[in-house]
Amino acid sequence: MTSYALFALLVLAGGTGAFVGSVLGNAFGRTGLFAGALIGGTIGSAAAAFLGAAFKWINTAERLATAIGAAAGFLVAAMIAVNTLSSPIGPVTSALLIGVGGLLGRRWARRRREEPFSASRG
Repeated sequence: MTSYALFALLVLAGGTGAFVGSVLGNAFGRTGLFAGALIGGTIGSAAAAFLGAAFKWINTAERLATAIGAAAGFLVAAMIAVNTLSSPIGPVTSALLIGVGGLLGRRWARRRREEPFSASRG
């Protein structure tokens, strides 16, 4: 259940951050709008991972990897969204990549933590 909640939180926070950033950046013109959206969405995506740890949805050792994965997912989603603005399908579905990136980061952190140190590790 917590994976679904974390996924939703990451997607919503990334989208909200992009929206707020674009509104604030709009005061500086078109370039500011896009820059604000990128900065706001990246910060929102990463912050959601830390919020998920505060809610005890993820272990504190997993929050940095989750934040990095969510931010990377947001940046990929932003590239797709900008290139598919003529259709609502691309921007809306690309937002799901924020949650996917965050969950992949979390999974990577769990595997690293559970993996014992050994000579065969390469």
